Amino acid sequence: GVPENKKIAVRWLTLAADQGIIDAQYKLALIYQTGRDIPQDYEAAVGWYALAAKQGHGVSQNNLGVMYEIGRGVSPDYTEAVKWYSTAAENGFSRAQNNLGNFNFIQCSYNRKYNTGRMKHSNFYSVWFYIFTCK
Repeated sequence: GVPENKKIAVRWLTLAADQGIIDAQYKLALIYQTGRDIPQDYEAAVGWYALAAKQGHGVSQNNLGVMYEIGRGVSPDYTEAVKWYSTAAENGFSRAQNNLGNFNFIQCSYNRKYNTGRMKHSNFYSVWFYIFTCK
């Protein structure tokens, strides 16, 4: 075998990701998000997640939603978070369905507390959740 070299591995992964290889884009996003093997860079993570997400990678779609919800590498944007959670949920990624439900539960609780009586986001999952839990 050869000795392990994380910098060379990241370089090869980047070359693959630049060629549009979805798994490489996702793995680079994870590496940048966690700071494993290279300095942590949330903006780079968002960029790689976005590339993979736009190609239909469900985990990247969900993780991009998380980044938008908590404001890592981007300004918090709940509309974008719900968009990516919904996209991943519609693609069958169960964690995104859970995240979307949690997000809507928090919004529902806020609406009850402040009596806003409205739902800010409209998609199949949020409408279903709102109808059955917020009324």
